[in-house]
Amino acid sequence: MLRVIASALKLENNRYLYQETLFNGIAFYMVGDVVDRVCQFVDGVNKGDYVFECLAQKQSLIAIDADALESEYEIEPFLFREKLFSGIAYDFDRDRCVEIALYQEGFKYYSESWYYSGELGVLTVDDSSLYQDFLWYLNGNYQQIHLQEKKLLLL
Repeated sequence: MLRVIASALKLENNRYLYQETLFNGIAFYMVGDVVDRVCQFVDGVNKGDYVFECLAQKQSLIAIDADALESEYEIEPFLFREKLFSGIAYDFDRDRCVEIALYQEGFKYYSESWYYSGELGVLTVDDSSLYQDFLWYLNGNYQQIHLQEKKLLLL
């Protein structure tokens, strides 16, 4: 499923087009750096609000363009408006969304990234004891699963 910034859509005959084709996918409505609304489109028709499965319990979190995140040397922890960021960050490559990430107190703990075609490419889950990465080929077949135990530094 394609995911694009809504401003890339063109309204023609009461239907939305993306690159001259009826749009089927997800569109992000932006107000500055903040994602104001996410809608699903089918055959060029806006079907209303869309909630990513991974966000079903997190709708009260702020959602932003990942380019608005700040940090020293571009490593965690990340800040938004000079505060540790807790929320949802969408990464856009031109007008397409290529990643969604969840942050808590400046640290990423979940992300999904997609190929330009909209197919899932990488799923990353980071919990208190384990790093988990799942990778897919463009054709949808599994490429690799990577699990790594976190080492705790005790002082």
